[in-house]
Amino acid sequence: MTKREELAKKGDKLLNDQQEARMRQLNAIERLLFQRLITDLAGILEENNGRISSRKGFVSIGNAIDAIFDKIATAQIGKMAGNIAADMRDVLTFNANYYRVIAVNQPKFDKVKEAVDSRMRRRLGIDPEDRIVRRGYLDGLFPTEASRNEVKALVQKSVSAGIPMRKLTKALSNKIVGTPNAAGVLEKNIGGFVLGAYRLADSVTNNEFGERLGLGYGIYSGGLIETSREFCKAKNGKVFSVEEANRDWPVDPLLPRSKAEKEAGANSAPPGYVPLEDMGRWEGTSERCRHRFLRISNEEAYRRRPDLKPKK
Repeated sequence: MTKREELAKKGDKLLNDQQEARMRQLNAIERLLFQRLITDLAGILEENNGRISSRKGFVSIGNAIDAIFDKIATAQIGKMAGNIAADMRDVLTFNANYYRVIAVNQPKFDKVKEAVDSRMRRRLGIDPEDRIVRRGYLDGLFPTEASRNEVKALVQKSVSAGIPMRKLTKALSNKIVGTPNAAGVLEKNIGGFVLGAYRLADSVTNNEFGERLGLGYGIYSGGLIETSREFCKAKNGKVFSVEEANRDWPVDPLLPRSKAEKEAGANSAPPGYVPLEDMGRWEGTSERCRHRFLRISNEEAYRRRPDLKPKK
């Protein structure tokens, strides 16, 4: 295994480890949210003869749920966003080490790294002190409105039906914390955005290094798992030119498409699809493509794919 291949493998692990750490943090927020909801709802709801009821109207109950989300979910998610911003620095540093090996003879590599860092921060909305910039990409990444509405609807339906408190507690646990077969309410609604932030940071830095170092070829890297898409299976581990990726991937019939996009035809590029950032796209909110387009030297590209070598 070459030094470049070793760093590529470690880079895949770094991204996966960072994403798993944030998902554990998100799941911990769900548990805190559930515990606070049960405690506060006990002071609002009454149970008589095995049926719950409330002297307060549903507007008051909804306001109470909003207050809990504001205090627990929003505040804790803000901390998680700060962790993500700090993680982005590690993504940049690791990718810089990867490209330093390839561009060993590049005399101005540190200047290139500074330019890539500036570009990544602008794209993600992070200032030089690793703080989230207002109205930037990360600042608007974690909306809780959908999660709040799901919890409110469940409580309202349960109170209307007059179910026992123990059943409401179980239903809220399944909804907020999740089950072995279903994600919790925050993971379901914003987990995909959390994972996507890391992939975006990685793709931005890879593409910026590639363009600034004149690396026009790359490997579709990341390996395969049980749920890998057919689009990714066909490309995993293979070498492509940047030109091929931008030209061919948007119209590839294996590229996952929504129903409306399929009706538009396989030869129609999906709106907003950026090949070197989106790769195999995503389905739903949490199944974002895990692959990376890692640039390689021209010499390695020609060795792996002799047909790419320009004719003399």
